Amino acid sequence: MIRELLLVHHSHTDIGFTHPQPAVFELHLRFIEAALDLAEASQEASDEARFRWTCEVTGTTRIWWDQATERDRERFLAAVKRGQLEVAALQWHLTPLADLQMLVKSLDNVKFFRSLGIPIRAAMNTDVNGVPWGLVDVLLDHEIGGFSMSVNSHLGGPVSPRPGAFRWASPDGREILAWNGYQYWHAANGLMRIPTSVDAVAEALPKVLAETEARGYNLAYLPVQITNPSHPDNAGPDANLTPFIEAWNERGPEVRI
Repeated sequence: MIRELLLVHHSHTDIGFTHPQPAVFELHLRFIEAALDLAEASQEASDEARFRWTCEVTGTTRIWWDQATERDRERFLAAVKRGQLEVAALQWHLTPLADLQMLVKSLDNVKFFRSLGIPIRAAMNTDVNGVPWGLVDVLLDHEIGGFSMSVNSHLGGPVSPRPGAFRWASPDGREILAWNGYQYWHAANGLMRIPTSVDAVAEALPKVLAETEARGYNLAYLPVQITNPSHPDNAGPDANLTPFIEAWNERGPEVRI
């Protein structure tokens, strides 16, 4: 039975579909700055409620770093060291038609960020139709041990059952731990109603968790991606998330967040 929700807070990077490229770059630079402010403001909070942010692609993160002041770079590295900020491995979200050269190119920034002391351990691909099989070998060659995906269920074909984890074997037989998760709108913009009022979430959550368990999910914890409820794509950190989690867990619920 699910006893814990693990929220992965991020902004879905959607280039050219909801916003033109220059606007996307400008927005995501602001998002990182806002995330740093929220991380610093909550660093003394309880571990469960401490604000955490995931930079889901290195493309916009590298642009931010190259333009940032030395002071902001120090703040970024401090947030990483505290466990409040993480950088995922891929440069952008992928198309299933990407060839080997494109896959290797998409990992170019990993070496750079690791040279700064940022331990890039996992890759993240969100709201696309899927990824090429060859990505498994490319990730493993870059010492990436985990891959999180939430395939677009309208245009793509998510692995079934979802959600769940599996060991994805590459063409040469090596394996990476893959997480096959819900799409990011499940939490903030859809069924779970997080982070609206505690009462609204308490009403909505049991049904979602029961349906998840009915699909065969049998772990005690459930990782769930969450973006900003104001807009699922290219939206900033949600400042309401930390106080909501504190209020939720103070009630001693059966399912903690």
